[in-house]
Amino acid sequence: LTPALNDFRPDFILLSAGFDAHGDDPLGQLLLSEEGFGALTRFLLAQADVHCRGRLVSLLEGGYDLGATAASVERHIEELLGAKGFVNTWMSTRCSTPFQISCRVSTW
Repeated sequence: LTPALNDFRPDFILLSAGFDAHGDDPLGQLLLSEEGFGALTRFLLAQADVHCRGRLVSLLEGGYDLGATAASVERHIEELLGAKGFVNTWMSTRCSTPFQISCRVSTW
């Protein structure tokens, strides 16, 4: 991926953030964990810093195991915000369901 980014020099990175690669997902079977998704998010954030002034747009998709998807999405958002443990605290005080979360990570 890094050589392609070096060659292409994007203005931003558009991430289609699906979580069916989780080990508990019945369809993906790629055996990633929440920490694996966190590491991938950190990698892409670092690449965005190097190649496009930190511009990364993450579009949430889904997965087929609700618990694994929820945990993976939480880890992904925490990495985007740079604050592990932030999502549970934030949601418990502001949202009645996990689907109401909305955040703006940075401006262009």
